[in-house]
Amino acid sequence: MLFRSLIDYWVAFEALFLPGISDELSFRASLRIAYYVATTPDEREEVFRKMRLSYRTRSDVVHGERVKADVRQVATDTEDILRRALRAEVLNPGSLNVDRLDAAIARGDSVRQERVPT
Repeated sequence: MLFRSLIDYWVAFEALFLPGISDELSFRASLRIAYYVATTPDEREEVFRKMRLSYRTRSDVVHGERVKADVRQVATDTEDILRRALRAEVLNPGSLNVDRLDAAIARGDSVRQERVPT
């Protein structure tokens, strides 16, 4: 069940953060997600790291590789971050715009001024 959940979470992340993108998926998604849900550099780095591990774990599952990570923890972290992203978009409709997000990342700006309650 955890494997299925992890795959479903990534289907949602790809729809939200990777429209029309087919290369560098793990890096792009992890970076965009980190900038969208986190407000401090340390928090962004933590989210980025968790999302890279999550994507790698998802890939291992999908491609039948041996899963090296703690799937329960990875799925829990992934679900939490997905909830944060969805909540941010629901509370601030239109705030998830990948072009603006990429521009903010390039400038090193924060995407949101206020933290969305978790």
